[in-house]
Amino acid sequence: MEIFKIEPKAIAIEEGESSYLGDLAQELSKRFGVRILEVESNHARIVSSMLESNLDENMIGIVLRSGLESNSVFELNFYLASLSDSKIIGCFESLEGLFKINDDYSLKLELLAEVKDEFCKDLYPIEIRDLGDKFMILSEPILNGVIADTKRAVSQVRIAAKLYNSIVEGIYKMSLRLRRRLKINKLSLAGDMLENVFLLTNVYQKLKSKDFEVSISASVPFNDSGISLGQFVVVDNIIKEEIKNSSDS
Repeated sequence: MEIFKIEPKAIAIEEGESSYLGDLAQELSKRFGVRILEVESNHARIVSSMLESNLDENMIGIVLRSGLESNSVFELNFYLASLSDSKIIGCFESLEGLFKINDDYSLKLELLAEVKDEFCKDLYPIEIRDLGDKFMILSEPILNGVIADTKRAVSQVRIAAKLYNSIVEGIYKMSLRLRRRLKINKLSLAGDMLENVFLLTNVYQKLKSKDFEVSISASVPFNDSGISLGQFVVVDNIIKEEIKNSSDS
């Protein structure tokens, strides 16, 4: 900041940030006399992807992230998002119980790797519940399917492939429901699990087959590298909207 003579108008940090970055933000806020704006990380990811298609309107943002470190396998959330705001409108119930059913570490390795059983078209049942303000993809039917496969000694490779196919189907079915409810046809895909070629290709092709307008990141990585860019854009748009609203009043 000193080398390039940067004087910030605001400081963006992740929502709930309390680590070293949070302390640094507080220090810089006091030094430059500017405010701190919190930006939810998934919102930032979605906005990074939106930029690839020059989108500046409300759209459905889909974030697919790995959750293996927390044993939730993956995290899948759906948002109604713009360049300045977002709210969650759908989610995939956690599969945290998966590794209690199948504690063979090789399943984790299969889930981390590119899917090798690409000819597998099978998947576990996808059931969606309407919770009023959002939809939820239920985990129980999937967990029951894994239990059944484990008892039948189905290979880890096949179980992993079926789980990936289930993720694709869950995104597809949820997107159809959200389009009917919101009358929005534009989708933005983000999250580190989309670095998996199998998942990205199948999700993209299935959504395009139903004429969704799908925005994916081409120049910005799907992983956390896109967060800072998204935060910058979100804060910039919040400030622009505030200026516009104050001038209108």
